[in-house]
Amino acid sequence: MSTTRGAALGVVLFSGGRGSGALTRQLVRHTGLSLTVAINGYDDGASTGEVRRFLGDSLGPSDFRKNASRLATELRTCSASLIEVLDSRLPPGIGAEDALGQLDTIIAGRAGEWLHLFLDAYRASGKPFAFGDCSVGNLVFAGGYLRCGRNFNRTVDAYAALLGLPTGLIENVTDGGDAWLVAIDADGRILEREAEIAGARTHNRVRDIFLIDRPLEDDEARRLEAAGADTAAAEFARRAPRIALNSRLAERIASAGVIIYAP
Repeated sequence: MSTTRGAALGVVLFSGGRGSGALTRQLVRHTGLSLTVAINGYDDGASTGEVRRFLGDSLGPSDFRKNASRLATELRTCSASLIEVLDSRLPPGIGAEDALGQLDTIIAGRAGEWLHLFLDAYRASGKPFAFGDCSVGNLVFAGGYLRCGRNFNRTVDAYAALLGLPTGLIENVTDGGDAWLVAIDADGRILEREAEIAGARTHNRVRDIFLIDRPLEDDEARRLEAAGADTAAAEFARRAPRIALNSRLAERIASAGVIIYAP
């Protein structure tokens, strides 16, 4: 198996967290392919949303963590026990004190160092954090983000390296600037979170979708919804952050023989 960047055929796979699992496993095993898994970081549900809100300026780690675990498992680049711990979750409803007690000794090595960077930041901040059902790997990633000077794309590389994966196998789509997804559905209702937009249970019909500079508060959403879809769209357009394509990914796309958009 080769994942070297000089392989004969470049393949860029735009992936979410779970939907492309079988395809990723097939591609990464295929000799002669140079695979790049491209992921956006706009997930804001569950523990990744909690991490984003706590850090205040970070994209979401979950889809990067899931893909790193999947690739490391397939390529056997690190111990199965490390992947198991990173993919484990704290019990739903666990309180902060009990969570800290579990996390203080759950993992060693560089991953443990990063985890403790996050825990130290939490203890020093005085801010609330809902640890229930939180992925341990997301907290490790958050600590890595602090270690990497709050540079998201450097953190993606560092987290991949933590699992023994080569640089460039996993890429963030953008330059790493923080942004939040919102949408307006066909009935003029505002969908405040990526989790609402992409939720399989809701079957939303989206009229328009936007990236904005900070999370939309509930009262803002209700005010804009009452003002009408055109007013909301104008406000979201005004709040659009400057986001650039990841230059390293741009090179991969330009040289790719195959580009795949996975579910």
